[in-house]
This record gives sequence, structure tokens and C-alpha cells, in this order.
Amino acid sequence: MSQIQRPEFFELQNGNKAKLPFSDAEYEIRLGKLRALMVGSNVEAMISIHPEHCRNRIKVLYSDDIGSRTETAYSENTDSSDIFGEINWIESLAGTTTTGATAWRDTHLITHAWPRSRIIGGDARENKTNEPLPDELRITCKGYWDSIGWRYRETSETDQCDNLITTLVGESEFVTAGRIETNTTSVRVDCFPVPRRLNDLLTEIIDQGDTSGNLWEGGVYADRLFVYEQAETEWTYQLQGGVLLDKGGSPVPLSLVPAGFLLLSNEAPTGWVKPGTSTDWDNPQIGYVDEVEYICGPENDELRMHFFGTPPSAHVIAKQIRGGNR
Repeated sequence: MSQIQRPEFFELQNGNKAKLPFSDAEYEIRLGKLRALMVGSNVEAMISIHPEHCRNRIKVLYSDDIGSRTETAYSENTDSSDIFGEINWIESLAGTTTTGATAWRDTHLITHAWPRSRIIGGDARENKTNEPLPDELRITCKGYWDSIGWRYRETSETDQCDNLITTLVGESEFVTAGRIETNTTSVRVDCFPVPRRLNDLLTEIIDQGDTSGNLWEGGVYADRLFVYEQAETEWTYQLQGGVLLDKGGSPVPLSLVPAGFLLLSNEAPTGWVKPGTSTDWDNPQIGYVDEVEYICGPENDELRMHFFGTPPSAHVIAKQIRGGNR
């Protein structure tokens, strides 16, 4: 992904749902067993295991009695990190004692070192009938981009973009540098006195583009390789009649659409192209998709696309309209 922020997305449904790795009959059997388990256990709440609730290596920054910033050493649950990888967390407290900071660190490590089920919602009912909503199981998968943010950087550095990209990716645990195009633009990552997550730093470098005003993109792709390159200058996909098509007009499998492309909407209002320009970036019918989210639904698959430069508030409003809220 070229961005790590996750506002609401433009939604698109296209074609039949992805084929399950088992038969429809087996699906009904498994769903029946799940429902029986929920009824037998009197479960009425959705329970989610969220990786952001799991941190197995922790330290605390705090102010001592004379106002100087200091820190504890890291404490790590190696049994957890051997299985899931090193998931770091640095907590900043406004003021405490060495004993208090150490106690916070150790208590937090005990409660967060392992993934745990956490209730994220209560009993849900239909508005008019007061009947329970249908059973639902949601599995959210995060890519390896998210794992880059499990580690922090605590030292600042100035260098050209491609060198810093390579350095920061090399400090992650599961991702390695793949195709890193040259970008000699000088940038700085500022990590003192506040430590920064690696994926936040990568995003800032990517967003700065280059001295010629070109947009750049970066993300984790096949074989966990990080790719950093200049963004496309010609549209790749088009939207017609609510269906995503390639340049030849053929429908595109939604599960195979990566982030980082220009989308032509044939149904968007037209406008004036900037005088003296000829790139697709200046076409009002074309938008750059900097993040995608693929959802395998019960009936149809869904692709959510976020457009570069769209304020998060616009997506919140769109969500409220879709949900019938004001």
C-alpha cells in the first residue's frame, strides 16, 4: 500500500464471489456448527482477535522528578515473539517514578503479550422487528505492510529518499527491499526525542514525492518485497456502468487489483483540463487510487478504493449516507 491511513473507501461490487476452498454443502455444515456453538454457549457478541492488541516487547518513556526525560529498558516475552514476531510498543508517560514506569511496562506486557479474544460489540437487533441480526463471521487479514509498524526507530537521519527507504525496510523483521527506484530528493526522518514507527516514516518519505513534483508510491508485494517507484502517469483501469474494466474493456477480477493506479471513470462529470498539460493527472475524470481493500462477501466480492487527496471527512459523510444516517 502506498498509504497507511484507513479512511472509508469508494465501494465497488463486480461479479460473483470468490470460490470457497470447499463445497457449498461443506460451507453449510460449517456454518451450522458455528451457529450451534453460539447457541450452546449463549454467545451474543462478536469476538475479534486483533493483532493491534498484541505487544510482546515494551518500554516506557517518562519524566523523572526533575523533569528530565528518561526511559526503562525493553522487556520482552520471547515465547510470544518467537511465534508471532517482535511486536514493539513504546509508551510515553507525562510523569512518574522509575518504579511506576517499570510497573506499567511489566503489567502491560502480561496483559498484551499474546493475542486474545476481545468483545467488540454487543447484541444487535433489527430496528423494526426487534429480531436478532443473522449470524456473521468476519475475518480481517492485514498485509505485511502492517508488520513494518511493529518496530520503532529512535535515531534521526538525513539522506536521499531511496537510501532511507532501503535502510528503514532493512530494519523491519519480515519485509526486505525489492525494486527501489532512484530518487535523489533529500529528506529527513526525525525520531528524537519521540520514537517513530517504521511504516509511518516510510509513508512520510513516499508522500514527499520528488523535486520535479512527481508522485511516488511504495508497498509490500509478492515474496514480501518492498517496491518503491514513481507512480503511473497513464490510467490502467476504467469504471463503466458500475463495473471495473481494463483498458480493453474486459471485467477485472477484483481480488487481483493492486493499489497504485489511475482510474478513469467514464461516468464522472467532465471539466476543463489545465491549459498546456497533457498528463492523465490533469483529467478531471481520472483519479489515483492509493489504497485498496478487498472483501470476500457472502454473495458478491467487494473492492473498496481510496483516492489520493480525498479528505477523510468526505469518506465519513459518504459512509453516513450509505448507512442512512445523518
